[in-house]
Amino acid sequence: MHRLRKPFALPEAMTTQDIKEAVQQYAQAAKYADEAGFDGVELHGAHGYLINQFAWEVTNRRTDSYGESTGRLRFMKEVLAAVGAAIGVERVIVRFSELKDDQPSYRWQDPEAEIEAYLKLFREEGLRVLHPSTNTFNQPLAENLTLHQLIRKRWDGNMIDVGGLTPSSAEDAIRAGIIDVAAFGKPLLANPDFVSRLRNDQPLIPYESKIHLKELL
Repeated sequence: MHRLRKPFALPEAMTTQDIKEAVQQYAQAAKYADEAGFDGVELHGAHGYLINQFAWEVTNRRTDSYGESTGRLRFMKEVLAAVGAAIGVERVIVRFSELKDDQPSYRWQDPEAEIEAYLKLFREEGLRVLHPSTNTFNQPLAENLTLHQLIRKRWDGNMIDVGGLTPSSAEDAIRAGIIDVAAFGKPLLANPDFVSRLRNDQPLIPYESKIHLKELL
């Protein structure tokens, strides 16, 4: 039995006032996290979320200062500035990606130029920790180097990685100085005792998705 897609309204471009309100909502959410006792926050600027929609030309058709080639990262910059002011920029991590998961056919056309633009923004805002996200950690992106290797050439701050890592490949990447922290998602779903299994040299249960695309149509 197939699941039926629910109808949805056609998205409309945010007004300037909408954008200002969204930026403040990010800052307020960070304050709530701080009050709840969190050590910091990670802003999700990848995989089709709002910041990511502004950053890509395929979804950002604006012709004002938040659009076109020079303005696509402005929304991200304003959110980072507001959240940094709210809780301290040293407690802010940002996640970004060279691919667009909600529209898989789109990738950075000029990876090195995009990396330079992102890193320029992150340095201006004083960020210390980045979380570049990709589906496959070892996949070359440009110059026969991976996303994280390209960033490491230009970034001496801390860096997290996620993207099909295994405990072994994560350890190799950390030892090589490519990343500082390894992140895992799917393995934790199959192994809630993930850390315990690693410490006790126990095999991991393979992750298997039970949802297929045809079931969503």
